[in-house]
Amino acid sequence: MGLQGGAAPVVAGAWRGSRRCGAMQHEMRAEYEEGSSGRVAGAPVKIWHMVRGNGTAAMCGRELAPDAETQDADLWATGDSGPFCHSCGAMYLREVP
Repeated sequence: MGLQGGAAPVVAGAWRGSRRCGAMQHEMRAEYEEGSSGRVAGAPVKIWHMVRGNGTAAMCGRELAPDAETQDADLWATGDSGPFCHSCGAMYLREVP
């Protein structure tokens, strides 16, 4: 099976229209302002990162707090939330259909 125009093959089990790729699911996890913690309600979010599954390592390599707030990956790059890590965004867009 040849690919034309740089198209990626469709992986069996991939979920079209969602933020799953094969068995991989993503979610956003907060990085907080210096001195803040996710344990404090309403803590100011410095930037949102994307993680694989429900992990704590952002796709850009930053380690995030396990108690940091999370959001659904469907909110990535929407006006509903932000700011977003550009490095995570670049890697994330390469993984999702």
